[in-house]
Amino acid sequence: MGRVELRLPRAHALDYLRWMAYWREVETRMIEHPALERLASKEAGEFLGGADAKLISKLAADLASQATAARAAGREIVQPTLEMDRDPASLFGLAHLIASRAEWLQRHEKPLDVAPLDAHLVALRSKVIRAIADHARLLAAERKHTEVASSSFTERPAVKGI
Repeated sequence: MGRVELRLPRAHALDYLRWMAYWREVETRMIEHPALERLASKEAGEFLGGADAKLISKLAADLASQATAARAAGREIVQPTLEMDRDPASLFGLAHLIASRAEWLQRHEKPLDVAPLDAHLVALRSKVIRAIADHARLLAAERKHTEVASSSFTERPAVKGI
């Protein structure tokens, strides 16, 4: 299937770092409150264990690393790139997972004792979700076009004398 580079929205490097710091705080609270983590995982996808949790954790580390590198190079603005499987279903799943977790966290920030994510960071998260879903749609359309093109090709019998 291959890999694809997914370019995320341009934003202040500090905004990506603040969003990832929020996520790390959520992970810490989930470790401290196992019953809440079990509820969250049941309602919005795995937060600490399993493939989904590992993927989100890796992506958070990648985003933080790119934002930190941008700041170290004196750039305030960053447009992170994630390397992902070239699979529309996986990308749609990732967008859904991030959105589901965001909705769950908005309802449960108080029991987790986590400060709400600032409005401009919520907007950034929404843009990232949209970018992932849009890329998945493009890959799905590309795949469909390729399948249609290859299925509509038929060899014609050789014509004698040509």
